[in-house]
Amino acid sequence: MIAGQSFDSARFLRDYWQQQPLFLPAQARFDNPLSPEELAGLALEPGVEARLVREQDDDWRLEPGPLHERSFDGETPWTLLVQRVDHYVPAVTALRDWVSFLPRWRLDDIMVSYATDGGGVGPHYDNYDVFLVQGMGQRQWRLGQRCGPDTALRNNPDLRILEGFEDSAEYLLNPGDILYVPPGLAHWGTAVGNGMTYSIGFRAPRVSDMLSRRVDQLLPDLDEEQLYLDPRPLPVGRAGEITATSLDAARTQLRQILDATQDNGDWFGELVTEAPEAAPPSDDEPLPDRVRLQPDGRLAWQQLGDELRVYANGDTLHFSIDPELLEILCSGRHTTVPANGPERQLLQSLWQTGCLLDD
Repeated sequence: MIAGQSFDSARFLRDYWQQQPLFLPAQARFDNPLSPEELAGLALEPGVEARLVREQDDDWRLEPGPLHERSFDGETPWTLLVQRVDHYVPAVTALRDWVSFLPRWRLDDIMVSYATDGGGVGPHYDNYDVFLVQGMGQRQWRLGQRCGPDTALRNNPDLRILEGFEDSAEYLLNPGDILYVPPGLAHWGTAVGNGMTYSIGFRAPRVSDMLSRRVDQLLPDLDEEQLYLDPRPLPVGRAGEITATSLDAARTQLRQILDATQDNGDWFGELVTEAPEAAPPSDDEPLPDRVRLQPDGRLAWQQLGDELRVYANGDTLHFSIDPELLEILCSGRHTTVPANGPERQLLQSLWQTGCLLDD
């Protein structure tokens, strides 16, 4: 569901998600959930990840947090960016419901930016999916070329500014308008007057991390005496040569081990729910009567037969209950804690991992 939109989520997932951009004009009034003053106040608080980007002489300079009131002085265009605003402001948290058709465990955070007239962070690309929601004012977005690890960047150690930008499309966003940008697509936003933008970002695990986790799970169960097997017939190469046939045999043996070893998916669930920023409650803090998912908490689950494998902030929990309780929590709704039973035990475990908060 995208609020105020006539939106076909199935078509979006088939034709646009991680493939091409999509502009969604607002079809209803958008009430900006956060004022610029509130965002600036949040940026001054200790522990909040914030930064300010100032444009000067066709270049961009980054001032990392913690920021101060004097950071907002100056006549050159600037942009304030604050990460994880949905973790601090409930009205911003509610924007998560706009993308409820996507897996909740893929959602990273909602970053909010405020830019003065002409402000922006320069031409760049991201390695994640993002929905850019215009909150107030206007912002001109230019879309560019597909980028990757070999794309040339400017010599700027603080910002990943592209060396070149090839215009492919342009959109002027007004309050409530949404622009979806897939990973790897260059984009360049410039404020037209003072304005705010909400960036709903999605994270994805690195393939290198997935492989590492999978191998780490396999190693304890492998027979240390199991050795490489030569192909049949063994090719006779030149002295000291490793033939392509021998390499293929080694690759085949590894694939067979990966395919034959039981894979319950715990390595993946633990990886995608890791949340190092979440702090568990103290041991003496009792489980309250009503709870909901902590904004910092990461929760996912899968059903294997009669068992639910629950992944909470990087931990694996095992329960034999109906998944309805987890669906409620993962959708952001609150639930009443039962007096006893496996559901209470699950909620108690989630409370101890720091996934839940008192509602």
